Amino acid sequence: MSAKAQNKPSLRAVYAVAALALILGVAALTIGVSSFFQNPRYCVLSGIKETEVTFVDSSLGNTTRTLVYENNNWTASYELGKPLILDESLYTTSEAGVTTITNVVSNTSGFVFKESNVSLPAFVPYASDISAAHQKVELTFQTPSTPYVGDFEYTIHYNLTMP
Repeated sequence: MSAKAQNKPSLRAVYAVAALALILGVAALTIGVSSFFQNPRYCVLSGIKETEVTFVDSSLGNTTRTLVYENNNWTASYELGKPLILDESLYTTSEAGVTTITNVVSNTSGFVFKESNVSLPAFVPYASDISAAHQKVELTFQTPSTPYVGDFEYTIHYNLTMP
């Protein structure tokens, strides 16, 4: 046998190396794709707008009051498809009557109000201002599975029953 023939790789060895390279390539691709879909994906909300709608039931007649609080400096990150939890001070400045929180609604597309850590309707205690408020409520919103960037807007509905 000549020296040239001895250094020539066999066809079987070439196929084995090619098959091994293909298997390793498919494995690497599978791991990469799998980790892409398993790693959490976060988005950022920039700004918050809370609307408080209070239905006032009184012997003098029924009225509705609306207050809007906006904070453009507020930011929060959330994981796609996972709960977003907001802490809210629960208080009313109305000394007369009984105030209850009756409902919460998300006004931001794709976000859905799921629950609060107090069952609704819930009694809202009196406090002269937010610094005197001692009760908190956690509001849980389900986030969308597709990215959203912008303001987070929601509405809290209250009922004030006056004597």
